[in-house]
Amino acid sequence: MPKILMVINLLKGVRVHKRISREWSNQWNPFNSAKVLLWREHFEGCAELKLLPPVTVGIDLSNRCNFNCIWCLPKGTLVLTENWEYEFIENLKTGDVIIGFGNRDAKNKHTSLIKTKIKNVMFHNAPLLIEIMTEEGIIRTTPKHKIWDSRGRWKLSKNFRKNDYITSFGYSNYQDRNNAHKKGWLCGISDGDGCFWNAKDKRHKNPKNRCQFRLAVNDVEILENFQRWAKAANYELYKGNRVGDGYGGKRKMEAIFLTKSKIASKFRKWLHRDDGDVNYFYGWLGGIFDAEGSFSNNILRISQQNKLIRNKIKYCLSLCGFQFVEEKRGFRLFGGQKEFIKFFNLCKPVVSRKKDKLLNSKARTKVKVIDVKKVNYNSVVYDIETTCHNFIANGVKVHNCNAFEIMQGSQAMLSKDHILRLADFCAEWGVKSVCAGGGGEPLTNPFAKDLYYRLKKNGIGCAPVTNGSLLNDEIIEAMASTSRWIGISMDAGCNSTYMKVKGISNPKIFDITCNNIAKLTKRVRELGTECDVGYKFLLHPLNALEIFEAAKLAKFLDVHDFQLRPVGWDNVLKTKNKTDIDFDNLFDEISSQIEDAMSLEDETFSVYGVRHKFQFNFQRKVEFKHCWASPISASVFGADGDYTICLDMRGKKDFVLCRHYPNPYEVLKHWNSPQHIKMIQAIDPAKCPRCTIGPYHEVVEQVFIKDRMCRDFL
Repeated sequence: MPKILMVINLLKGVRVHKRISREWSNQWNPFNSAKVLLWREHFEGCAELKLLPPVTVGIDLSNRCNFNCIWCLPKGTLVLTENWEYEFIENLKTGDVIIGFGNRDAKNKHTSLIKTKIKNVMFHNAPLLIEIMTEEGIIRTTPKHKIWDSRGRWKLSKNFRKNDYITSFGYSNYQDRNNAHKKGWLCGISDGDGCFWNAKDKRHKNPKNRCQFRLAVNDVEILENFQRWAKAANYELYKGNRVGDGYGGKRKMEAIFLTKSKIASKFRKWLHRDDGDVNYFYGWLGGIFDAEGSFSNNILRISQQNKLIRNKIKYCLSLCGFQFVEEKRGFRLFGGQKEFIKFFNLCKPVVSRKKDKLLNSKARTKVKVIDVKKVNYNSVVYDIETTCHNFIANGVKVHNCNAFEIMQGSQAMLSKDHILRLADFCAEWGVKSVCAGGGGEPLTNPFAKDLYYRLKKNGIGCAPVTNGSLLNDEIIEAMASTSRWIGISMDAGCNSTYMKVKGISNPKIFDITCNNIAKLTKRVRELGTECDVGYKFLLHPLNALEIFEAAKLAKFLDVHDFQLRPVGWDNVLKTKNKTDIDFDNLFDEISSQIEDAMSLEDETFSVYGVRHKFQFNFQRKVEFKHCWASPISASVFGADGDYTICLDMRGKKDFVLCRHYPNPYEVLKHWNSPQHIKMIQAIDPAKCPRCTIGPYHEVVEQVFIKDRMCRDFL
């Protein structure tokens, strides 16, 4: 076909609806000529290297993939947090601080406890778990999750056997701070540092003793918690100051008071009524430790001389199952690091400076494996990435998610604040539309819906791309009410092919995704919005014989269009040094399948192909000399904070214009700069993978530079 005719057909959006043989439909963006007219100034700017703001940009919400995560833990797993208390993994979020372990010591034997921040939290479905029962409890993980054994090595959970040993780092149990626990803590503080006293009220003719309460301490954490929890129980204390004698002589301390006699007397009686709840006694020990306890040099001690209080300490320690020794000055817990974590987790003292003495301590205990077995699960599992690449779950040290190693480049996720900043920046810059996809699954970012709503509010077109497995009612509502189009990456027409193409082992994800698509299309119809849902099919030898079946499924799910294109494999990092994908014996069958798929078209369902970007053998096609049009619609705000000038070159530092995090306006300093122009001119299309916007490069080159279309004549 002569090049000039090719350009004309490209601009018209040729639609071949006859016997198509190897040359099949060029229907995607069927009115490219109208688009070129609409954005003529932008195309001219690219031709003259005088760049206007982009029409379309990409925002990568997450670089994570929820299909490939194999180091994960189920709902209900307990993770040790910075407060030395266990929290359920499903309640953790990005930015939370938990406990992990630092580098090995000089002898390469032990690691020390440190605080570590959660960088990412994600989840997916897992069909199978490994259940390891130890002398202390049970830990369940996915089969390839790594656990630190007693020999100081990472070991896959599926490889543990009966009578193996695991290094134990602390008592694993969940203890809720309920009202009884808070009440016990208030009583423990008042017994230790508080003061109830009777004073005569001289304002009356016949003075009577009036009950009052005071708490004066140097720890602000104690005062704030005491005042807040007392107020929650309808006892409101007011702030003040008290000058008292101490070890350093007279000094002024912050204090809180309760001076109304009847209320103070009622408060005193209420505090000392335990109601038979063991949580009260845990809380009381936490309170008395905050008031009279100390922790240093690996010794946890509660000091007390008052006989009544000593008896109560002894009673509570025994009742709660702690190991202790009674001393002249008070009581000392023994049992090492595990016993101390148990105490902090169950009793929940609030003074951080005391608890944080556990940092840098080393684990030297181990627990025996009693049994290991496989458990059918088929539900959600979670994994978290921390800054130190490990954390403590159910009392043992476990490794981070391995998606970092499976996927190339930085694994990152945009924060909610930055997502909203990007949406507002794009509106101010003049961007007209955003493709919300990414190098991973965007819905692993819990704030995806916030982007959709903000783009809608700012008058920017929104186009989410997802694998569909994580869709839920909330996200469906957000997508259906805000999006111009939605692309669902399916690549198959049946479950077995879906599992092969996606490389997953969970047989339920395909059905889950199909149900999600049906819910999405139903909601779009109910809302009556102008939103096109697309069933995306990446053509590969593994799925080439079920194009028609996939198209039938897509129509059954009531999507608007079935989108088909060959997989790109040359000049792609993943396929480097691998054999080329071979379609040679499949072309006739593929053509027949596509023709059958097109027979399903009607007013509500279309089949779109992207054949025009490829040669006859489905290898990439490059019919332009330079990368001209990338500034119009190819730049991407990456999840890793980089602003990349081409979406097909994500993760390659040579294509990073600047950082958009934490300040998106940094992009304006570099856009259309000599550096930007130089980067565009340096791009060699022959070394690029299949180009997403190749036809637009041809438009700039053939129409605006070479004037092959007599562009000034209509």
